[in-house]
Amino acid sequence: MLFIGLYDQVAKTAAVSVVHLQNGPSQMIQPAHEDWITKIATLDDKVMTASLDCKIKLWGQQNGEFHLVSSYMHSKKVNVMLVVERVLMVADETGGLSVLEIKENSQIQLVRQMDMYHQQ
Repeated sequence: MLFIGLYDQVAKTAAVSVVHLQNGPSQMIQPAHEDWITKIATLDDKVMTASLDCKIKLWGQQNGEFHLVSSYMHSKKVNVMLVVERVLMVADETGGLSVLEIKENSQIQLVRQMDMYHQQ
């Protein structure tokens, strides 16, 4: 599968286009976010999205359709997200760095938050 983030400037919503590369129909996850999607990552059979709307979302598949499993509201706009196993490293618009964890119940939880410009 190929995941593409799309933003509708008129409706002010973002969607994820899911393109099945082998014979399957394509589909849209919409509305996925309320601002530009900055990162799309896969985790096992799930898809994670991060956005300038300050949200990180976890999407799961059921009966071939994606649905929202979990959402996390970050304090700032999310510019970068790196997913390694069940740990997320998130960089925000101010240069802050957060470490998040995806729990067994699929909830996204803050582990640590660091302000990189004001560290002592």
